[in-house]
Amino acid sequence: MDQSPTPEQEDDEVKRRAALQIITAAATGTAIPPGVFDTFLSGSRKVLSQPVNIDDWARAIREYGYLTPRKPAGSLIRGLTADSLAVGELIRRENTSSTKNELLRISAALSALLAVQLDNTGNRPEGRMSWNLARGMADASHDQDLRVWIRSREAEEGLWAGIPPIDIKTLVDEAVTISRGTASAGLARAYMVQAELAAIRGDKHSASSALNGMEETFTKLPPADSNSFWVISGEWTYYWTQAYVFTATDFKKAQKAMDEASALIPSGNTGSTANLRIIQSMAMVRAGDIGEGLDEALTTLHDLPVPRSLFRDHMTSQILAALPRQARTLPAARELRALTSA
Repeated sequence: MDQSPTPEQEDDEVKRRAALQIITAAATGTAIPPGVFDTFLSGSRKVLSQPVNIDDWARAIREYGYLTPRKPAGSLIRGLTADSLAVGELIRRENTSSTKNELLRISAALSALLAVQLDNTGNRPEGRMSWNLARGMADASHDQDLRVWIRSREAEEGLWAGIPPIDIKTLVDEAVTISRGTASAGLARAYMVQAELAAIRGDKHSASSALNGMEETFTKLPPADSNSFWVISGEWTYYWTQAYVFTATDFKKAQKAMDEASALIPSGNTGSTANLRIIQSMAMVRAGDIGEGLDEALTTLHDLPVPRSLFRDHMTSQILAALPRQARTLPAARELRALTSA
């Protein structure tokens, strides 16, 4: 005699179907159906165990963190979605507090990395939900460095997505408060976002102050911990931030910072290299080399398998806004506008 599925089995099946819909949407470039992402996340929100190999999950997190700047936006959604679903189920069944706490950290990391992928593929509402979950899981784990990192990374993504500056400031202020002045990758990133936000406003003094805070934090960071996926990317990140900030606030210093960043960006980090080239394009336009700047931007975007990302869309809009009126109808300008408005 057939047995009817239990409510828990039915719930599991609903979440699996939701995960499949998300994966299918990511693969085809279509919108995620309304309500599906919320259904998927419900499994991770139920904090209820079974023996689990934390080291295996830590390795998976490090892999995702390593691949994020090296792979096209959206290419990791399938794996992150499946792993998030699996960890959510482990959390729901876990009874040992120490293991549950480790799983909460893993879930927070997966949710944050998934949010980055969702934001950069235009799924902002789902990205926002994933950030909310990441913050909640990190807070429940009481991992100070992770709590700081997630808020500062969310603020950075939000900056490029164009969310209200007050919301970015709130996230950065929370990160700084939670850090209690303890140097960490998250605190360095918080100063980085402060500098970038000030540069957008044209506030040279605040941008310089934030860059000083970032540099001071770097000098206090302990040796990179290979078990932490959220370690700051390296010294090149500081110079990359300088390049962005100086292009907007202190043009004479921008080229030196770009040269330093270019020499230090790790081989294979195609996303960051492309973003630096876009900053270079902006510098050219601001210097009056309109044609060269537009050509560099177009070449950079055409060289990428997936030309669009939040940062590249942000920079393209900045480049177009910086063009003199008479240059805005140039064929290269029209092509650049079309690339990011499709």
